Amino acid sequence: MKKSVLLFLLLLGCGIAPAQVSFGYDAAGNRISRTITLARSALVTKTDSVKPATEMLGDMQVKIYPNPTQGRLSVQVIGLPDGTSGTLGIFSLQGQLLLRGEASSSRTDLDISGQPVGTYILRINVGGKNTSWKIIKE
Repeated sequence: MKKSVLLFLLLLGCGIAPAQVSFGYDAAGNRISRTITLARSALVTKTDSVKPATEMLGDMQVKIYPNPTQGRLSVQVIGLPDGTSGTLGIFSLQGQLLLRGEASSSRTDLDISGQPVGTYILRINVGGKNTSWKIIKE
């Protein structure tokens, strides 16, 4: 019986351990505040949400995500006028063209998983307007 009570108290203590309670007192010794601090690991949950990097290119909005990437990069040009063509190019830091794609208002996926880990340049040319992005492959 003692073992089960001790085990229960031990498990109860493990559940409370991440919370730390501290009290604040005024000059007369009266308690004026109570603060409960939770351990960071108890609060953080892993999320896979990716916030795209955006930039305005004239009247168009360019979205690129994820950066840094494991190999697959998505590019979207929002507000691309009908009949306007655009190109995407991934270049090495030495200026060598590694991959070419077409820019569109729907998502364009570029796969650089065959390239070594490092830094690359994504160059976007749409309707005579250019922009460059530094892409990091992990």
